[in-house]
Amino acid sequence: MTSTQLYLRLLCYVRPHWQAFAVSILGMIVAAATEPLLPALLKPFLDGTFVHKDDWVMRWAPVFILGIFFVRGLAGFFRVICHSLGRQPGGDGFARRDVRQVDDAADPLL
Repeated sequence: MTSTQLYLRLLCYVRPHWQAFAVSILGMIVAAATEPLLPALLKPFLDGTFVHKDDWVMRWAPVFILGIFFVRGLAGFFRVICHSLGRQPGGDGFARRDVRQVDDAADPLL
């Protein structure tokens, strides 16, 4: 079996949850696209604030930075929520474990 055949076979399991899968993929793309955005915008913000003392940049730089973090957080939220929607009930996810199982698995020195 080739890797393409294996991938297509695994995608059959995703078919009932294709909307959540699509939103999850979109969330990952948006989160990945905003990663280099912050360092790319920091230099013009710092130059406009400290070097050129531009009032517009001083006023709007914090708004843009908070907006980038808001979009990143929203994309990450949708990615995580949509990943968890595809789980089967009674799965072995951490949220479904009994507290006693987690305590028993913990390091006894804690």
